Amino acid sequence: MTERLELKQLYVHTSIGNVIPEEAFVETLDDIPIPTALVGDSKTYGEGDAVITYTSRPEFLDAAWVHCARAGYDEFDTSAYEKRGVPLTNSTGIHGATVGEMVVGFMLSFARLLHVYRDHQNDCEWHTPDYERPFTIEEERVCVVGLGPSAPGPPSEPTLSART
Repeated sequence: MTERLELKQLYVHTSIGNVIPEEAFVETLDDIPIPTALVGDSKTYGEGDAVITYTSRPEFLDAAWVHCARAGYDEFDTSAYEKRGVPLTNSTGIHGATVGEMVVGFMLSFARLLHVYRDHQNDCEWHTPDYERPFTIEEERVCVVGLGPSAPGPPSEPTLSART
């Protein structure tokens, strides 16, 4: 049986501001049933405290639960969290759709030579490529190689699609 955490307070560490406006992030948590507060590095944590953060801090080991608000958590000492019995979670899959969209965007850019046109435009030059050079990606396939939700396996359709 899994032990249930009784959380009394949710703290959002200011490091979340590295990627998300701090106050806007805290506001999204208004409807949860426990108090939420934005805190900096001087905060101490205890039983019943949860922390959402973007970066690792030693004092987080005193909290009841820590959530890393990104997919990667390499800078977190997972063995220290395990030793202290502090659950450490992360946002696995948060970039799945973004990776698929970027792949499709890059494919379109390269197929239609947008990078070449951009470079010539910066030089105030008009560029006319060889007739055969730009191509379409209709009915093409793409494989995103990676780990986890960013590259979950082969597409179910034989045509171009962004998969998450």
